[in-house]
Amino acid sequence: MEQIFIKTIDDLRQTVKVNASLSFVVLKPYLDDAFEKYLLPYLGETLVERLAEENVTVLDAKARVLITRALGPLAIALASPELGVLIGDSGHTVTRNEKFTVASDSKIIRSEESMQERGWDNLERLLELLSANEVRYPEWKESLYYKRRSTGNYLNTAREFQELGKVNIGYSRLTFERFRPLLEALYMKLARWIGTELDKSLREEILRPSDPVRQELIEYIRVWLAMNVAKLHTSQTTRVQRTAAGQLEFRPVIYPLYADPADNGNFYAEQVTAIEAVITDYMTDYAVELGLPVPVKLDFNSIDKHIFLA
Repeated sequence: MEQIFIKTIDDLRQTVKVNASLSFVVLKPYLDDAFEKYLLPYLGETLVERLAEENVTVLDAKARVLITRALGPLAIALASPELGVLIGDSGHTVTRNEKFTVASDSKIIRSEESMQERGWDNLERLLELLSANEVRYPEWKESLYYKRRSTGNYLNTAREFQELGKVNIGYSRLTFERFRPLLEALYMKLARWIGTELDKSLREEILRPSDPVRQELIEYIRVWLAMNVAKLHTSQTTRVQRTAAGQLEFRPVIYPLYADPADNGNFYAEQVTAIEAVITDYMTDYAVELGLPVPVKLDFNSIDKHIFLA
């Protein structure tokens, strides 16, 4: 789907620093690709068509501004590796002249990181705007993001991850998106642990809160999920391992705290163990309310127990 929110180089310069002489034709493919990759799954085609209309409300106008502020930096970050390279008969070459020289790799990386962070932060603000005005945007329900959100996921946004999961990620949507595949895997692990039926009822509780017992268990589970992610992202891995995927190195706001360097003790790993014990005890104490089998307690001192001697 072709984006129509940034139509000229001047529109783009309202969102990210680029030279006015840069050809918009050169950048258009990256704008279209970034729109389909980063924004369309969160908005859906129907909502995009509504926001693209000429006559829009004040709220729609705010949404359009956030779309452009997200799209511009993300598109340039996507284009960055190719913009500085010319491809011709001589292969890959770069341009040099007396006024300019090629930026160092470290500066390029910092620039790309900044643009990605700004783009994702603005996308987070856009999603918060849509969430706060959900009734006014029924078209949003057709998006992939909304459908996934409506399944009752335990952690849906960077803000939920930080405030409900109790792990500081600087409210970064970029960081949260990098966590998402791991979160999805942990959701499956959770379902195997607590049982699919209880997991299903908890997801329904997230969508339609009514049971204080399940709500408290959900609070514990959210912390367990976030701490698990933090544990796995703060292990002692080398720089080569962290950058093996060829992407920007992930440098979290959260840092590993090694309680015992000899055994590579990790603070978040300790918290995972502690919260697992809390969840297990809670499910035992409230087994009836949660629809779980009631544990059978063995009483070795009852009157019907005998010790037989030969």
